[in-house]
Amino acid sequence: GWPNVRRVAGNDDRAAAEILRFGDAADFCAIARGFGLHGETIEHPSAIAPALRAALARNETTVLDVRTDIE
Repeated sequence: GWPNVRRVAGNDDRAAAEILRFGDAADFCAIARGFGLHGETIEHPSAIAPALRAALARNETTVLDVRTDIE
């Protein structure tokens, strides 16, 4: 969690935040698929609830990659 990230970054919040920035190139759904899991990228807030309902109905491990602006 955040306390561990802060500790790794020398208790510097700004440095810790940089550690958590994966950028647009990170494709967590592709990683999930590589492990045989279902993955879905969510880019709009209105799509979160339907994707979550579908993931729960699927009854299998699912990665929902919700894209947000860190700022």
